[in-house]
Amino acid sequence: MVVVRDCRASDITAYAAIQESVWDETMSAFEQKLESRFEVFPEGILVAEHEGVVVGCASFIRIDGYDEEIRPSWEDITDNGWCTTHSPNGRILFGVDLSVAKGAPRMTASQLFMAGMELEMSLGVDMGIWGGRMPRYHKYADKMTPDEYLVAKTKRGRYLDPEIELYSKIPGVEVVCVLPEYFKDWESLNCGVLLRFVNPIARVPVLRPFSRQIAGLFYAVSRRSRRRR
Repeated sequence: MVVVRDCRASDITAYAAIQESVWDETMSAFEQKLESRFEVFPEGILVAEHEGVVVGCASFIRIDGYDEEIRPSWEDITDNGWCTTHSPNGRILFGVDLSVAKGAPRMTASQLFMAGMELEMSLGVDMGIWGGRMPRYHKYADKMTPDEYLVAKTKRGRYLDPEIELYSKIPGVEVVCVLPEYFKDWESLNCGVLLRFVNPIARVPVLRPFSRQIAGLFYAVSRRSRRRR
């Protein structure tokens, strides 16, 4: 069973090890950067634990706004991962990264997504946004543009990209558009995918104490959706 909880200072080393094992050096964050995130916004770091071992982590910061016309890069939004751009009263929760160890239980990433939604609802922000990946795009770049690839599906109706397919199965998450030159990711040819989750209880603060239960409902729907695939 995977349990998602708040990060502790003692988890930073494990977080850094997961980053190093799943990302190349242009995308992974070393311990000093993760420590900076923890100092800036400790509530914004979540870890997924399985049988006492940290198998996944996610970082978030609050930002004041996001211009979908300009589509700023990940580096600009996060100060290249140091997260000094965090705004304590920001109305948007921005997903800095989500990392899952190799061999982690299958639903680890989905549970971290759901925990991010819970955090968003408990904070009372207006929405959450993430920049996802489309890691198989490099295999299709000679056949279609990034925008064409974003919506391309197989004959069975699944998205060509497994990451986009994952995003599409999470209830409430909207796959918005391609983010050109979003981050250094050779598999995605530096293209990100803008994901948005509008907080369903943003204007109903009385429901914030029930954020875990509401996020749990989204998670349950997500699991049923994946079983029907």
